[in-house]
Amino acid sequence: MFTGYSVAAYFAPSIASNIAVANNGSFSIAFYIAIILALAGLLLNFLYGKISQKA
Repeated sequence: MFTGYSVAAYFAPSIASNIAVANNGSFSIAFYIAIILALAGLLLNFLYGKISQKA
């Protein structure tokens, strides 16, 4: 789990700044991508919980 946080903390700022440079300084696309990834993680968490309860 902490490896994922470390990788994200290392790569996310450079990726977000590259997205902002490509969009004339706007970070809105980077935030939308972050929101989508957070929702995907939430969905996977709920699915894992449902699968774990069945076992």
